Amino acid sequence: MNETRVLLRSRFAPCSVTQGAAAIHPATAGDPVIRREKPRGSTLIELLAALVIASLFFFTFLSVFRSTVKASARIASNLLRYRQARSFFLVFERDLRNTVDTFSFPFKGEEGKCSFITFQERPFQVDYLWKNGLLVRRRGEDSRVLLVHVKKFSLEYAYKDSDRGNIVFLPIWGEISDQGPPAFLRVSFELDQKGELVPFSKMVDIPQGQIGWLTAGGKRA
Repeated sequence: MNETRVLLRSRFAPCSVTQGAAAIHPATAGDPVIRREKPRGSTLIELLAALVIASLFFFTFLSVFRSTVKASARIASNLLRYRQARSFFLVFERDLRNTVDTFSFPFKGEEGKCSFITFQERPFQVDYLWKNGLLVRRRGEDSRVLLVHVKKFSLEYAYKDSDRGNIVFLPIWGEISDQGPPAFLRVSFELDQKGELVPFSKMVDIPQGQIGWLTAGGKRA
């Protein structure tokens, strides 16, 4: 009888809360405990890395910006030089194509200058001179600067070589009184653009002109 009571007590003995929970939810008894980490700030190395990356972007942008500004300034300077050259060619061609052949004042040309009579409403003498980096058009007492920063200027006149039969250009014209104006004149010059020389060259034809002659031995006739 006593053994029966002991067995009954052991069977119906109350279990603890922990044991009861494990009995009811046996699958969660061995699950790991999830812990939440506290938020941490950026480290010094991360801040330095961000600063280096930002600096690289800044200096790259600054370099591109400077290159763009320099390219824009160079383009503007080139346009100015081309406009000056174009204005010179327009005036020079107009004077040459209106030149008048006179025995009293024939066309005279050298490498860096030329003088002739041109006609615009009335005939007058015009001189083109290159001196001290300036190309000047002179009409009587009136002088006008057409080009500045001219580092090189040359005028060449067309001759026909009687030996070879080809056309050559020489930097002299007008030694013979009845030679008249040249049929073709080649003008070349260089403009200084902040240390960089920009070359220009053009062939000008004079309808009322004639081609000079070179006799045997290269003598002008």
